[in-house]
Amino acid sequence: MKDCVFCSLVNQTDKELYSKPENTVLYEDDLVLIKPALGMSIPNYLMIISKQHINGFAELDSCNLFRLENLLDRICDEYLKIIGTYPIIFEHGSLSKGRHPLSITHAHLHIIPIYFSRDNLEKLFDELELGLQFTIISLHNMKHKDYWMYRSENKHYYMSHSIKDAPKSCFIKLVAEQAGYDNSYEWRDPKNNRDSDIKKTIEIFKKLKLNK
Repeated sequence: MKDCVFCSLVNQTDKELYSKPENTVLYEDDLVLIKPALGMSIPNYLMIISKQHINGFAELDSCNLFRLENLLDRICDEYLKIIGTYPIIFEHGSLSKGRHPLSITHAHLHIIPIYFSRDNLEKLFDELELGLQFTIISLHNMKHKDYWMYRSENKHYYMSHSIKDAPKSCFIKLVAEQAGYDNSYEWRDPKNNRDSDIKKTIEIFKKLKLNK
């Protein structure tokens, strides 16, 4: 789609964008590509981007959702072996016009090797009103909604939608808080896009054995 930054990355139509270290493609197949997250609050923070221009992964069919889950499992298993942390995962699926003016309305989810404290978990569940779901296929109930999906380090899925008062970037800010940042943290701030973290993320990802 024209003017979509993730479509430009997927299609390599913007050479300047594609050449930036934070847009290094670490993995890709016909369904997704993986790159380091922009403005990561901790190293080894990944972003998975849909090759299709869809508003959320809830729009994938069951077969492709299971493919996505299989990839997530392999990455998380490898992270546990290499860095000793089983990542949490989240997605904010948008409506066609997005939830906030700066929303990127192109399906992407976050893989974050961090464990939330009890206090931050309580904040997360309170702010987003998350409810337990049994499988990734439950995302189909979120299709075309402004939804949140969180997968814990125990592989449990939690989802909610239409949470009108959810703070902007609340999940990202909670991760930053867990990593030791104060409330002023903003992922778009260039100072939070550290080359050292990007380099470390790329180096660690190269060690992952993601046999298809």
